[in-house]
Amino acid sequence: MVLNITLTAERTQLVHRRDQLHPKYGFVHLAVSRPRGDTIVYQPPVQHCADPALVSSGHDDPGTYRIRASYAAPDGTMLVSDTTTVRVVAPRTSSDDQVAELLLRDQAGMALTLLGSDSPYLADGTNALETVVAEHAEHPAAVFARLALGTNAARPFAEVDATGSVRIRERDLARADELLCAAVDVSRGDSGLDDLTVYETLGYLASSHDAEGDTDRARELRHDAATLAESKHAPMSVLRSLQE
Repeated sequence: MVLNITLTAERTQLVHRRDQLHPKYGFVHLAVSRPRGDTIVYQPPVQHCADPALVSSGHDDPGTYRIRASYAAPDGTMLVSDTTTVRVVAPRTSSDDQVAELLLRDQAGMALTLLGSDSPYLADGTNALETVVAEHAEHPAAVFARLALGTNAARPFAEVDATGSVRIRERDLARADELLCAAVDVSRGDSGLDDLTVYETLGYLASSHDAEGDTDRARELRHDAATLAESKHAPMSVLRSLQE
């Protein structure tokens, strides 16, 4: 399940940046009423620090979920959203069953949350994502596996062994391009990733190419993001951010 969180504020009201409207930063909290009758508060596996858009835990039962968000503004104001209702259906095909079994593993959920990792402690989760991409490439959920694996390939990974030695795995931009561009391409319409994630993904991939000195490819990716955003009539604030 993917939840899109939006905030409407007056121009004079101080709020956090749109990329910080995620439970992982601690400003937004989600309460979820599950079909079994209980209510849980979503706890992000990793807390991020920030200065003053995939929620996966607790949604393994089919049925109707009622979700409400609260937001703590920088001035101390507490805003509470209306309740939204989400219907989670049981897998309908054998492919649905297999993909659900792979993605609902704890390690796969953590790998998705971290947008990929080379950590040996998440090897089973990473292998599950690789299996989804390799064996269920056409399944709608494969886009999230591509996003995680591609983002991880677009950044270096540092591993420290027991002796304190550091090994750096460099970026694999060929693999990152293959995975992330495929994820973006299936999301240009109304399905796949949400629009903001698409723009952020293209921007992140562009920054990775910049870091390796490939400014032409970076410029091409940023132009793609800006053109796509304009065609989808994205807010001016989004268009400006893509030009920065």
